Amino acid sequence: MSKGILFTHLIPDGRGVADEVTAAGREAEQQHLTKLLEDYNCNTKKPLPIVLFDYAMVHLLRICRVLKMPQGHAFLIGLGGTGRASLSRLATSLCEHSLVELEASRGYSEEQWRDDLRGVLLKAGQDGTRCALVLPDAQLKGGFMLDDVNNLLNSGGVPNLFPADERMQIQERLRATAKRVGRLNLSGAGTQEEFEDFFIERTKAHLHIVLAMSPVGNALRDRIRNFPSLVNCCTIDWYMPWPDEALEAVCDRVLADADLFPEQRRQMARACRVLHRHAISLSARLERQKRHIYVTPTSYLELLRTYKMLLGTEREKTLRLRAGYQRGVQKLLSTAEEV
Repeated sequence: MSKGILFTHLIPDGRGVADEVTAAGREAEQQHLTKLLEDYNCNTKKPLPIVLFDYAMVHLLRICRVLKMPQGHAFLIGLGGTGRASLSRLATSLCEHSLVELEASRGYSEEQWRDDLRGVLLKAGQDGTRCALVLPDAQLKGGFMLDDVNNLLNSGGVPNLFPADERMQIQERLRATAKRVGRLNLSGAGTQEEFEDFFIERTKAHLHIVLAMSPVGNALRDRIRNFPSLVNCCTIDWYMPWPDEALEAVCDRVLADADLFPEQRRQMARACRVLHRHAISLSARLERQKRHIYVTPTSYLELLRTYKMLLGTEREKTLRLRAGYQRGVQKLLSTAEEV
């Protein structure tokens, strides 16, 4: 297990007050987060197929802490399949923020991006909704997106995003908001510049950006060099390869309801861990031959689910054969008695 300090507001019976998770309370915290994950999956159309072992719990609590920070933004770096997007969605829900994800198809244009971005900023700056914009690698369709994200991280706004008529509408809607929060200088006769500053101030207070990128290739290096706010204005969280303890813990959790004895389950956990490590070493050997094959935690989870499915299928097949043999034996016995 990770020995680092954990600090979170998601403590059992903590009443939402942030505190440190002690070494003795880690197991209780893990059970509490697993219960929250089950509640989340029961109330969403897109359940998260993740296992909250200790390593994943550490990353989840890091994202939650960033989302709770004023102007907190996260930069998650790791291979695809390490749980960056899934943990971001769960953390957004646990922090009671509104999740914003873009449907960026192949023909996603700059105009479509600007339309989506306007909707996000209106939600945060005008309506005052706490929201998290999650942008994984697959959704970044062009440099124009990172250019605007860089401006958002740096200054809280994007130049020339709203036309003049929309800026006037925002100003009128913010007038009542300014009066409600005690900004009497704006509610009376505020200037256009003052309302724009107020809009940016509210955007900074309510919008969090979570970026998820892969370190493979030169894309990450080029993006960091071209858009320095990705590093200067974000909390970086590296997703390293899972340790052996995590691999065995995940296997034990996935196979918890499988028809196996405890000793068999422990042996399977060790066997699956060895298989995964062997696959990683083979992929490294192939990489030296310029053949890139990435073995990620998603591959490991797929291995466990495939084994679990095959185990159930073969068990059912064996039970059907056994039942057929038993019926045959009973038929032979009954026939012998009649003869």
